Amino acid sequence: MISWGLPAWLGGEESIHKDAAMYFLITSLSMPALGFNRLGTRMLQSCGNTKTPGILNSMNCLLDIIFNFIFIFSWHGFGFGLGVMGATWNNGGTDCHHNYYVLCIDVQNTDAF
Repeated sequence: MISWGLPAWLGGEESIHKDAAMYFLITSLSMPALGFNRLGTRMLQSCGNTKTPGILNSMNCLLDIIFNFIFIFSWHGFGFGLGVMGATWNNGGTDCHHNYYVLCIDVQNTDAF
């Protein structure tokens, strides 16, 4: 993948190449989850349901804040202390969590089943 050479191409210091490459890799792998997140939200909004996506997006932001604290920092033995990698894993995880709820709502509100 392109992520391993990208930090050097962008002029990053050699000391951060490995961490930056992992960040780009994890971020690129979580892009489909972000796409489905946006697609599911827009599907609900196009059907006239704007309240539910707003609540789900607010819940997603709240979970993002909570899990960022847990994944990024290690405070008195609480948390994983992953730093930047923790933020990246958190973003992909909260998007997948959001997608699950949007999918449940989308499937529940269709006449196809």
